Amino acid sequence: MQRPRRYIAVADALEVLGTKSRFRPQVGRVDPRSAYGRVLAEDVVARKDVPADDTSLMDGYAVRVADLALAKRGRPVWLNIRGEARLGETRDARLDSGEAMLVSTGSSLPAGSDSVLKVEDAKRRSRKVGATKALNACTGPGLT
Repeated sequence: MQRPRRYIAVADALEVLGTKSRFRPQVGRVDPRSAYGRVLAEDVVARKDVPADDTSLMDGYAVRVADLALAKRGRPVWLNIRGEARLGETRDARLDSGEAMLVSTGSSLPAGSDSVLKVEDAKRRSRKVGATKALNACTGPGLT
């Protein structure tokens, strides 16, 4: 028969650990080149987003999720391909309803897009691309 476990409050546990431990953390500034093996005492926050634009995390087609809501296997939704966003180029392109843009991993996404249709899930016919499944909207930089 097991004895019931006795739990203590988190604050009490931290106090016990503090009195039994020889480790005493020290907070200070160090040159980044000598920071190997150290732990941050506080979060580091970038002053600006890098990359500054929303970028694609995969090869595929920048799309609007609403356009693909009715996509199903055997009944694809077809979108007009508006062009290509090349890696390293910033574009002022905007997707309208019924349009898609070819994107590569890392390329900037056009305004109006809210997801990327993976190239493996797309069927291309000339200047059109077909989607055979609905997508969820991605959010935030990089559309992650």
